[in-house]
Amino acid sequence: MYLTHFGLERAPFDVTPQADDLFETPTHNEALAALVYGVLEGKGFVALTGEVGVGKTTVLRRALQLIAGFDPKLIAIEIANPTLAPATLVTRIHRTLRLPVDPAQDGDLQALRTALARFAAEGWRVVLVIDEAQNMPAAGLEFVRILSNLNDGGRPLIQIVLSGQPELEATLDAAGQRALRQRIAVWARIRPLTRRQGAAYVRFRLHQAGGRPGDVLTRAAIRRIVAHALGFPRRINIIADNALLAAFAAGRRPADRRAVARAVATLGERPRRRGWRFGWRAALPTTAALVVAAAVAGWAALSSPSGDDPTVQSAWRSAHEPVVAIGVAPEPAVSSPSATP
Repeated sequence: MYLTHFGLERAPFDVTPQADDLFETPTHNEALAALVYGVLEGKGFVALTGEVGVGKTTVLRRALQLIAGFDPKLIAIEIANPTLAPATLVTRIHRTLRLPVDPAQDGDLQALRTALARFAAEGWRVVLVIDEAQNMPAAGLEFVRILSNLNDGGRPLIQIVLSGQPELEATLDAAGQRALRQRIAVWARIRPLTRRQGAAYVRFRLHQAGGRPGDVLTRAAIRRIVAHALGFPRRINIIADNALLAAFAAGRRPADRRAVARAVATLGERPRRRGWRFGWRAALPTTAALVVAAAVAGWAALSSPSGDDPTVQSAWRSAHEPVVAIGVAPEPAVSSPSATP
């Protein structure tokens, strides 16, 4: 909708992961190298973890792209719904490999092992990628452990990549999953972006879309986007996309801080305040008390007698010196029914 307005060739902040849109930070590069190494070296089990929106799926797709460059005979089986029953997972694998499906032998892996051995003899590499693996039930995790037992002379016939949120680590550390945890030879973790990396990520996505960052977003707008996104690329994409839409609707270019504020309000997120820890509302009573105290002190200094007589000075202080309390006022005393008004 706003591409022509900002001089862009394609949507710069599309949330659909694309392998070519991987922004290479040190943590993303480490995870990418670990995935490629684990699959090419036949390590059997590889795990990838990270918070929601840090770019796990993008890293996975980029890794498969690189692996296919090294080994063109790659078959990747991607499972996006890990809550499937083991029998359904077997059926999905059979269909991806174009193998006949026999409902009467759902629990029998012998036919699958024979087919995988044939693929291996022909030089094919089969990789099973399970996304959102933290949602897998215990039966599903046990199934992939049994699936990893399919080997030929010690070399696994199918390699398994588990990708999920940090809860996956807690699941695999449980006592019941100790056998599976010990089989994970390579474990990669992705951390959120720093503020500098977040700003560079925004400019990278704009360059990828054929735009000039300064013509699309102001520096202040980029800083606001990064501050609200908290280091998560997916949140950056969502906020930036809505900010460009708000600027387009208002006929402004480049999109400024007002457009980002509008986008944040539309998404229902609370703005992140900077500066005072408690905000100006919490600081207002104390500030007012300090102003009153300073005013009273100034009035006292101007109206003080100039004589040097100690008796005169003492009398003046007794009559004019104020008592100023800064802080929380005490509770008023409660009068008894018999007290005189």
